[in-house]
Amino acid sequence: MPKVSQEHLAGRRAEILEGARRAFATYGYEGATVARLEEAIGLSRGAIFHYFGAREYLSERLHPRSPRATRPTPGSTPLPPSPTSASSSTSRSRPIRAACSCGSPSSVTTSVDADLLLIDEALAVGDVFFTQKCFGHLERLIDRGVSVVLVTHDTSAVNQFCDGVIVLNEGRVAFDGDTVGGLRTYFAFQRSSGSANGTATTPGRRALRSPSIPGAAPALPWPDEADFLPLDTMSSQGTGEARCTAVALCDEAGRATDVFQMGDMAVFYYEFELDGPLGVPVGGISLVNERNLIVHGRNTVQHMLPPCEPVPAGSRLRFRQRMRLDVAPGRYTFVVGLVTMSAEDYGQAAHMSHASLHERTTRILSIANVASFTVTLRRDGLELPFHGLCNLGGDAELAVMPPADMPS
Repeated sequence: MPKVSQEHLAGRRAEILEGARRAFATYGYEGATVARLEEAIGLSRGAIFHYFGAREYLSERLHPRSPRATRPTPGSTPLPPSPTSASSSTSRSRPIRAACSCGSPSSVTTSVDADLLLIDEALAVGDVFFTQKCFGHLERLIDRGVSVVLVTHDTSAVNQFCDGVIVLNEGRVAFDGDTVGGLRTYFAFQRSSGSANGTATTPGRRALRSPSIPGAAPALPWPDEADFLPLDTMSSQGTGEARCTAVALCDEAGRATDVFQMGDMAVFYYEFELDGPLGVPVGGISLVNERNLIVHGRNTVQHMLPPCEPVPAGSRLRFRQRMRLDVAPGRYTFVVGLVTMSAEDYGQAAHMSHASLHERTTRILSIANVASFTVTLRRDGLELPFHGLCNLGGDAELAVMPPADMPS
């Protein structure tokens, strides 16, 4: 790496201070957000805070405070966070100082005016609306230049907000470094906490499944009894015409698991028992991420399965659905659904608009909170084969064109 002269560093610091002076003079301290500082200085926030640990240092250099201020100087060693969680993250380019908050985002706004904010699992409580407000408020805090220590198991939040990660295992620091490395370490500990044969399992995973119909041979491969998930924690809504009697999540080899690598094949098995006659049955799976967003969903109509005959009461419907997990690392849950339609409508589904098809389906049963599973970075090849929520496929090509004046 080439060395940078002290004159160059001094010039860059002077350039940053001059741009910051214009921003503070125009917008005031509160109004000079990180985005406005970037615009006024002409550099990214990463470049700015490489030289000055946080926004307040810029203000102090321009308007020094009294000696009683206890802020450490840029480049000093930050205080390590207390080992209170399996995963802790913080912006490593900014110094860490003491602050604590609890309650809703609005209470943080009214009661905390600190340079550093410690958030301890606050994003893991409440409903999805509360979580959305928390993330919105966290974005605004970061834009204001507040340093944040986020103590959490929410890997999506870590990936989105954090510049560095500290992973704690049994009270000891197991990793202290970049975000990708921290998440990889965290997921590795999750994998190692599974069963001795390397298949991660959930406590209490033994099935509460209803027994199979005596003498009935399954029409497709079916897991062992021990591989099915408990049904008592699932939340279902339906018409009363069907009951879910079995759900299992397996890898491509048919082993029950709740840990996958990016790109692995997940196999979902689910079974319904009918309490009334049904038209053509349609089953489907939806994946839901930690932000409660459906990242992918597909049903047997979209798989273009050939229709079966209307099903009499007392029958059992067994579905086996494979899904390649080309999704971002993180924790996911899945929803299992059953709907029905007429044989005529099913046969014409490919020629209907989505709205018309939706009008011709009847929702029978939807089961949420079925189970959770983890998707980790890949161990072989590229750890992160894409970025974003999911992989859209496709390809890329490159052509290098010689300069026009180069002789052929």
